[in-house]
Amino acid sequence: MAGRWKVHDDIICESTSRPGAAGPEHIVYRQHTGLCRAMEVDTLLGGVLGACDGELALGTIIEVVASILEADADQATAQVLPRVRTALREGFLVRC
Repeated sequence: MAGRWKVHDDIICESTSRPGAAGPEHIVYRQHTGLCRAMEVDTLLGGVLGACDGELALGTIIEVVASILEADADQATAQVLPRVRTALREGFLVRC
C-alpha cells in the first residue's frame, strides 16, 4: 500500500459507451507486448490504475478514488487490492 507504481508503457486503456452516457459500459486495459493480456476493470479499479503514475502511494490513490466514488475506503481497498496484485503479477503495473 505504501509502494508507488505506474502503468507499464505498453498498456492501453480501451473503453466503450453509448453517446451521452454518464460513464463507460466496458473498460479494458490491454498489453501490446509480451503475452498481450487483457484485464477488464470496473470504475474503481480503472480509477486506481489510471492514477498510478508513480507520484502517489497506492494506499493514497485508493483512498482518493474511493472518496470520489463516494465509497467506503476500507471496502474499496478490500475490493481492489486482489485485482491490483493481479495487475502487478501480470505486468500491467511496474514499481517506480
